[in-house]
Amino acid sequence: MSSSRHQQRGVSMIELMISMALGLLLIAGIGTVFLGSREGQRVQSATARLQEDSRFAFYMLAHDLRMAGFRGCSPPDLIDHTQNPASPSAGTDPFTTLGIAGTDGGSDPDKFTLLTTADAGLHLVTPYPPNSSATLFVETNKSLNEGDTVLLSDCGAGDFFMITSTNTQASGSMKKIEVGHNTGTVIDGVRNYNQGVCTNPGSNPHCLSKSYDSGAMLYRISSISYEVKTNAHGDLALYRQEDNDAPNELISGIDDLQLLYGQDLDGDGSADRYLSAGDPALDMEEAVSLRMTVTLATSSDERISSSNADGRLRQSFSTTVAIRNRAL
Repeated sequence: MSSSRHQQRGVSMIELMISMALGLLLIAGIGTVFLGSREGQRVQSATARLQEDSRFAFYMLAHDLRMAGFRGCSPPDLIDHTQNPASPSAGTDPFTTLGIAGTDGGSDPDKFTLLTTADAGLHLVTPYPPNSSATLFVETNKSLNEGDTVLLSDCGAGDFFMITSTNTQASGSMKKIEVGHNTGTVIDGVRNYNQGVCTNPGSNPHCLSKSYDSGAMLYRISSISYEVKTNAHGDLALYRQEDNDAPNELISGIDDLQLLYGQDLDGDGSADRYLSAGDPALDMEEAVSLRMTVTLATSSDERISSSNADGRLRQSFSTTVAIRNRAL
């Protein structure tokens, strides 16, 4: 009996303490691995979000840049420039003189503005103008306003001009708009230029380069601006503004936007050097591409990175986009 009791005795206190210590060490190791894995997953997820945001930002920027200076199917040398300031001596091509403009922010984010066509184009409808000074008619469910700059283009010619009058008529589900383009009206310091080609000029000659018909399209010229500024949550964000509409927030967490303009020095359509908008050596009329670098950061209430004081993870991304309507 005594031998059986001796063989059934329990563990000693020392053995129990050693077992507990080993168990705690094992639990601590598993916890460390779990926390490290969780932290790694958070970093990977945040990095993926930053990459996705950068792709969307570049998509929006590149789409507008590639459409900048679109002239319909007419090449630039077939377009007459009938718009100019109030005291004109010659026509002005808005895509050349105002086609793209940038502001160098220095240590702050850069910003830029470009001109492009606002819509896919509006077909001319009857009655077609009997001569080059007559008003035009288009059908649309959108609005055209006095002071809008437009491009009238077919594949044989084109004209830039400012709309000086509109008359809207009902046309089923669409609106039929009569568009005038005289030279006697000044709107915001701009008027249409008399090219001197009218056969019956009258007091305010306002002839286009030709009489257009069903093959012509009317494009409204739109101004689009990109800028980084603080949103309602206190984070920096990328904003896009079209004409005088309210700016739209595209992406939050854009800490910086740096832009370099590719200047074509020899006229071959390729950039020979890249300069900032503030560089006096840059001729913006020779800019044929734009090199963009965006720096994105995770949300201000999400602490991920221990290397930054605010705990936010940051990454920079770069791409170069051709302003293809200038490089053609």
